[in-house]
Amino acid sequence: MTPELRFEGLVAIAATRHFVWSQLTSPDVLAQITPGVASAQIIQPQRAFRIQIATEIAGQAFSFPTDIIWTNITPPHILVWEAQADIKGRSVAVHGLFELREELETEIVFSAETTTLPNALNLPPALMRGIISHAITNFFTRFKQYVEQNAPA
Repeated sequence: MTPELRFEGLVAIAATRHFVWSQLTSPDVLAQITPGVASAQIIQPQRAFRIQIATEIAGQAFSFPTDIIWTNITPPHILVWEAQADIKGRSVAVHGLFELREELETEIVFSAETTTLPNALNLPPALMRGIISHAITNFFTRFKQYVEQNAPA
């Protein structure tokens, strides 16, 4: 199936690859910095966790569980993951990849795609793309700030 939504990007972080990896694979850190996460529960250490997302989109409040599973882990270089959310009775699956490269800073090259358009609001696809794109940008901005503020000197 061709993905309905695909996002790619690169984020440069002023910290070592090992430190960025430790933060990227910490459910507690991810829950703390991800917008809208109300709670996080580890299902299987270093492999799977569940987050509860509570957010407002287009004036409607949503709360939905999302299971995240790391399907391929090659520390501290590659993290392949899958997420499964149930939004208003619609199952949404997302597949993603984080690749960490270290030069003078650590670069996270990321991609994520879904074959199920997460449109429980019946919004136009372009608006949904904008909402999701904003959420991704917000996540990486907060992650970068958190890691750089907490990185060992």
